[in-house]
Amino acid sequence: MLAYSYLCIMETMDNAEKPAILVLRPQPAFEIVGAELRRVPELGRYMTLLPRMRSELMADDEPLRPIVTLCEELLPGNLYVRYANKKVYKHESDFWATDDKTVSDYVKRQADHRLHKIVVMAAEAGLPVLFAPADGSPLHIENHLVVNKEKSVTPVMLFQRRDDGISYRLQLRIDGELMALAGCELTVLSFDPGIFILNSCIYFLSPGFNAKLLLPFTKKEVVEIPKRMEHDYMHRFVIRYMAKAEIIAEGFDVEDAVLYPTPLLNTDNSLDGRKLLRLSFRYGDNEYTPDSRLRGRVILSEKSDGSFRFERQMRDSTMEAHYIDILCKTDDRLTTDGIIRFDTLRQLVEWLKNNGPQLRQQGFSVVQPSEEVYYIGPMSVEQSDEWQGDWLQTRVTVVLDGGRLRIPFSFLRNAILQGEQEYMLPTGERLLIPEEWMQRYGDLLLVGQSCSDHFKRHRSQVDGLNSLTTDPSGPTPGPSLVGRGADSSAGMAFGSFTLRPYQQAGLVWLWNNFISGTGCCLSDEMGLGKTIQTIALLLNYKKTAKQAQHKPQAGCLFSEEEMCGEGRIGSSQGTKDFLTSLVIAPASVVHNWMAELKRFAPSLTAMSYTGDPALRRKKRQAMMRWDVVVTTYGTLLSDITYLQQQQFGVVVMDESQTFKNHHSQIFHAVSELKALWRLALSGTPVENHLMELWSLMSILCPQLLGDEKHFQNSFVQPIARHFEQQRAELLQRIIKPYFLKRTKEQVLSDLPPRQDEVIVCPMTEEQQSLYATELSKARNEWLDGNTPENHRRMSMFAALQRLRHIANGEGKMQEVFERLETLKETGHKVLIFSEYVTMLSSVGSEMKRRGWSYDLLTGQTTRREDVISHFQQTASCQFFLISLKAGGVGLNLTAADYVFVLDPWWNLAAEEQAIARAHRIGQHRPVFVYRFVSENTLEQQILTLQERKQDIIDSVMPFVIRQGQ
Repeated sequence: MLAYSYLCIMETMDNAEKPAILVLRPQPAFEIVGAELRRVPELGRYMTLLPRMRSELMADDEPLRPIVTLCEELLPGNLYVRYANKKVYKHESDFWATDDKTVSDYVKRQADHRLHKIVVMAAEAGLPVLFAPADGSPLHIENHLVVNKEKSVTPVMLFQRRDDGISYRLQLRIDGELMALAGCELTVLSFDPGIFILNSCIYFLSPGFNAKLLLPFTKKEVVEIPKRMEHDYMHRFVIRYMAKAEIIAEGFDVEDAVLYPTPLLNTDNSLDGRKLLRLSFRYGDNEYTPDSRLRGRVILSEKSDGSFRFERQMRDSTMEAHYIDILCKTDDRLTTDGIIRFDTLRQLVEWLKNNGPQLRQQGFSVVQPSEEVYYIGPMSVEQSDEWQGDWLQTRVTVVLDGGRLRIPFSFLRNAILQGEQEYMLPTGERLLIPEEWMQRYGDLLLVGQSCSDHFKRHRSQVDGLNSLTTDPSGPTPGPSLVGRGADSSAGMAFGSFTLRPYQQAGLVWLWNNFISGTGCCLSDEMGLGKTIQTIALLLNYKKTAKQAQHKPQAGCLFSEEEMCGEGRIGSSQGTKDFLTSLVIAPASVVHNWMAELKRFAPSLTAMSYTGDPALRRKKRQAMMRWDVVVTTYGTLLSDITYLQQQQFGVVVMDESQTFKNHHSQIFHAVSELKALWRLALSGTPVENHLMELWSLMSILCPQLLGDEKHFQNSFVQPIARHFEQQRAELLQRIIKPYFLKRTKEQVLSDLPPRQDEVIVCPMTEEQQSLYATELSKARNEWLDGNTPENHRRMSMFAALQRLRHIANGEGKMQEVFERLETLKETGHKVLIFSEYVTMLSSVGSEMKRRGWSYDLLTGQTTRREDVISHFQQTASCQFFLISLKAGGVGLNLTAADYVFVLDPWWNLAAEEQAIARAHRIGQHRPVFVYRFVSENTLEQQILTLQERKQDIIDSVMPFVIRQGQ
């Protein structure tokens, strides 16, 4: 029969002062009648009383509600509903009739815990508690029980070993007084927690004791153990309570070992991923947590003569309390079970570093899992710097364990750059790398070259990180900042021309970089005079260096002597030898460079090194007699074998984005030139991705950004893919001294405003259908798993081009000509840009049909200057159709104040270059810019891509875009 101890019933009594009482009644009696399990009738009235009383009690007295609820949970029917497996016990009678001890014990434990709560809560509520004996005798309120829940009750076991066996008696020590059970009225209510009635009082056994100990002594005073059972009794029963109970032994030895606890701090992981520091106490080979019920360990030895000896290794509660108090004062988060919780491993290790030394002095030990032992000893960092030529060697050493272990910081480099927070020490311990080190030495790790036990950085890298340059966006510097040997006129008046204030500041910045030998990039917006600032620099270079005695007259190409390579360099006044400077530019602007040199610097002899191979061979015989040689990137590539042998003074790379691809032949040709100093000119130094920045800086400052692989791993991937702000900010600091850009809005107060608008053009139905068909075809080709990867990519590129041509269809043409029609009657001039010559041809054909006058500039245009002059000077010619490649750079078209961009380009910088043809110095009217995109096409996605690419560039080069704002 499944059983539980007592039924708790809330009752009312007419003669009681309290509105209710708690009756502890022995469990309901059951009998099996036939196949049915029935309750004994005389107990049934108590079962029906509770439902009737429940609503009244809970409505009238709020504190009684939880007691009534617990009482109700002890009803047999509710126990069945809560704990029975309905698949096994389909009927309640089956449940109560089970002989499954596991089920029976479980129900008993649950019932005992509820009984314990009910008695404690009833006592706290002041309810009378009565015990109803099984004989059904009447209850009287004055016979209520006294609940002694505050008194400690510990069993005292008395063992007497004799020749015939062992006698066992049990007494109770209640608040220090010893009480024998013989002759007392004892009733056990529950086993665990142990509750019993003794002499009309309810007592609670101390934790760790089961009330089953009392059951034998409800009927007899002593328990006799025969000799044959002595061995098992000692090993199974006596030893179990030797460490918990008070033992009085006669006939065998009980000795107490003197042990002192060692407090341990064990690192551990919680189920939710948090880190734990768990306190425990070690006694010899045994370890206990603060909340452990075990009072110690007992060792039983049996000698050959049959005698028994118990050795008790008991815990020292006083010393444990002392250590707990120390730890509580160190961290008030310590819980009663001896745990301190941390959100992260770093917090735990930092806590141990900060508090470990003091706690170790007070006796604590730290225990870590063998597979994850973290170093928590003292640590420091030593650093020394030494210059060797242009290289700074930096040694950083991590000092551990008071100097007994020294680790070069370079050993930690890979771990830190890969985002790891740990480094395995030679001792097998894990060093948790402090975040402070990552912040303090992050620049060194990313920029410096690791050389065994030290880092090596070029002077340009050190200067860049220390920002050792003048900010040119501020007030114009005085002449003293121009540099060694510079005249006070530098940055001001130069013969036939005078620099604007921002150009004066730009010249000072250029000259400072020239003097220090650091290549740089002048990145002013188009139209702000990068060419004239460069010419001023070349003039200053010639003026402060040693001059050649024999040079061609200004305006001449070269003399007969120079054609033959005759003549020699003289040596007049100056501080260093003067060498010929080389200007490399796109073919479309070579004419402009020659014109500007002649106009603004007639004292500089200049030669255009272009033309057919035979002419160039003739020119190169006297090339190094000229002050300035202007050539094209194409010519450079063709003649690099000769040009790489020459030593130039200044190499100027106009439109330096031309060699942005470091795999290109032009890039390698530029990198092979020898020069005292290199200057890049580009309004868009980075157009698409960050590797273009590496390409440029590897020419200007070859050591600045390290090799290609290092730059990819350290900057490109973290910034472009993961938008790591810290890496972007570091790259900013490195390159900032070598870039200068001012916007037109920033430096030209007289520059007219510019208004931009995106025109979304609906496609015609025929366009939409054609676009959808082409898009579907492109998707199918991309998803075709049988096509090789390289073929799929080529097909996809071709498909993108076809989609863009479809987007440039009738719908967009209608929108464009609606606006052109309006402008036709106003006299405004319009620049019309497209990436596709076919699109320009379509626009030109429609203009011819309408009888409109226009000019066209593409890569096939031969007489560029004539076409440009005609548009600028002919009022009747309102429209200038220009392809991206032909008209993106080197044009001054301020006669136009409207710009139409017919199709979006993959990089925004290229569009800005085109728009700058009209919005620049010399423009006196507001400029209106219209960008045309077809609705629901990839052109709208291109705009999004432009923004994303610009965000990446801005994250690294915000000063290039907004310097001075």
